[in-house]
Amino acid sequence: MKTIYVRKRFVLVILCTILLTLLAAPIYSNSLLRSFWQSRHINKTARIDIKNTPLNTNTVEILEIQAPAGTQTTFPQWCANKNGNCAVLNATISSSWNDFVIKFKAIGAGKIVIDLRGPDVRQDNVRYPVFVSYRKATINGKPILKKRKDFWHDKPLHHVLEAKDGETIELRFQARKYHFRFGTSKINFLLFLSVLILSFLLSYKIVQYVSKFKLMEYNSRIDIVFAVVFFVLLFVPMSHISTAEKSFQENRMLAKYPNVFENTLNLNYGTQFEKWYNDRFFGRNSALDLYAFLNRTLNRIYINGGAVWVKNNNWMFSAQKALNPMRDKEIDNTAKAINLLGEFCRQHKIKMYVLVVPSKESVYFEYLPPFYKNSRQDFEQYLQSIYKTLALFNVPSVFPYNELRLALQKDFVFFKQTHHWSDWGAYNGYLALMNVIQKDYPHIHISHLSEYNVSKSTLLREDWDRNFGTGQTAALLKIDKEYTKKNLLLDDYTYYDHKQIIKPQITDINGYKIKYFKNPQQPKAPKVFLTGTSMNEDFLQFLPYSFSETKYFRLNNVLNVPQTETFKLLKRYKQDILDFKPDILILCITAGNLQFLENLTKD
Repeated sequence: MKTIYVRKRFVLVILCTILLTLLAAPIYSNSLLRSFWQSRHINKTARIDIKNTPLNTNTVEILEIQAPAGTQTTFPQWCANKNGNCAVLNATISSSWNDFVIKFKAIGAGKIVIDLRGPDVRQDNVRYPVFVSYRKATINGKPILKKRKDFWHDKPLHHVLEAKDGETIELRFQARKYHFRFGTSKINFLLFLSVLILSFLLSYKIVQYVSKFKLMEYNSRIDIVFAVVFFVLLFVPMSHISTAEKSFQENRMLAKYPNVFENTLNLNYGTQFEKWYNDRFFGRNSALDLYAFLNRTLNRIYINGGAVWVKNNNWMFSAQKALNPMRDKEIDNTAKAINLLGEFCRQHKIKMYVLVVPSKESVYFEYLPPFYKNSRQDFEQYLQSIYKTLALFNVPSVFPYNELRLALQKDFVFFKQTHHWSDWGAYNGYLALMNVIQKDYPHIHISHLSEYNVSKSTLLREDWDRNFGTGQTAALLKIDKEYTKKNLLLDDYTYYDHKQIIKPQITDINGYKIKYFKNPQQPKAPKVFLTGTSMNEDFLQFLPYSFSETKYFRLNNVLNVPQTETFKLLKRYKQDILDFKPDILILCITAGNLQFLENLTKD
């Protein structure tokens, strides 16, 4: 009997070891976690998106499909917009490799965007990575993917090609369901071995401990329940490790999984692993939401997500001290980059101007929370560092700080609930710049507010899409939109829309954010190429009405462009500038981004 008892206990230890090892899979293998998810959500389809951009009349015509039975083609309404139209194919797949041939025709010349991805699978409105394996993908016989690679909805195989109107394109590839394979999975075997040993020891102690209880005694039953619950709860945080790259609640990138060996043994592995785990354990986002609610309710000054809210006046700012003076090295690097870009413009007979938008924190200095404020002397040094930087530029530059300080006496020049300037603030920046441009172009038209329809709203129109909302800073603070509308948006903001409004042609695809305006009222005026950050969105309420053509290329917040590539203007848009042949190039940049401009002309 004793032998049988020992065998049962050993079997229980082995079973518990396997269970605990599998529960801890997110620690040592994202691939294994992926395999479990796939088994829960059986993937029977691959998804292929084919879009013709950038005009709203562009589309594609499907000529032929060779695919397994059940494959469906749709032209969904959500994909039909001013940037073009697309065909979406939901292709049936199986566990073995299936051959696909899709022939289609471009209706309208433009860029064809092809994405091979996984299906859109969501739970509680959160999209989960359900992978599809692709290989041997070609376009018109040219390979774009040779060996097997796994893709899901948010990270597809993305390819862009130029196409003429009526051109026929053939897409071939093989696809199948995702298969988990130890040989190709990313398993950290050192961690796996550690988890296996710890799981075995823990299982052995649990089984040994429980086997000694006398189950007939009430206290022993309570002890058993307590022990089981306690050890189960130990594994709850690791039961679903987040795969996100960025925390939108905190406005920062999450820690990446560290390597044990980086050429040599990584002596900081323990600390780095702890940061990775602390950023990704199950329930972390719920804990952050609870913390944000308590913090927001109990404190007079609330900080969250890289933003700060002064509750007694509803002003919101960046939580980082943005008013520190630029260092000498930063000043030199910025000036060097601007001057190199200026030299490029001179070589191609383009007149260049720089508009530096003051930060909201500097213009509304008096409203900053007490802990944020620099001394008055430090603040003056901050402003002087900006002026010192601009003085080194060999191109005309404008920093409308004094103009905005004067204009705020009449109306808001920045919104209270976001970092962007208002229409009124952008108009005063526009006037300051155009007064400088007028010295070189005496006949240039400067728009007057009498040319505009005026409206009022408590909501904010601030960014690329030109929709009214509750403010990006309020969103960073994790404040509910309905609460913001009802309790925080209490001020009327003034909006200006030209009576002869020019609707732009918009391109918004991976790697490109472009707006093009053509002004029939000023056919003989210069052409302008505008680039920079999001301050340009309100600026474009006014600028296109002074020029015959305006082409705007957004430098930041563009999908599939790494942060290190954000400000590499010539690397990304040099050919576009030369093709457009502008008379003027305007760089409109926020003061806080000056130090990042050193890459403007770098490859």
